[in-house]
Amino acid sequence: MVVEKTNSIYAKGGYTDAQAQRNILSNPFKRFEDMQMLHHTKTLGVIQVDESVWKKLTREGKQEIERICDEKLAQYYGRVSNLQLNKINVIALREGDRNDSI
Repeated sequence: MVVEKTNSIYAKGGYTDAQAQRNILSNPFKRFEDMQMLHHTKTLGVIQVDESVWKKLTREGKQEIERICDEKLAQYYGRVSNLQLNKINVIALREGDRNDSI
């Protein structure tokens, strides 16, 4: 399973930290910033939930957000790990073919 679209900077590789940050802050962050739900403090490099939104969240709501974020990160990095493992397996198979012919 491919995690990123083929035209993504992450799929192409060779991107800088600045390019990654710019990409993250434009997709999907910008939509939430436009709705004034999230803010980015450039000088500190911090993304935060708007204070009025944060105050309205219950403790359970905040825990649910954290749980969902943890779950989504695990899924994302699980796919990346699987993709990397699949690449390694393909490389190993190709090298095995070369060794068999020797």
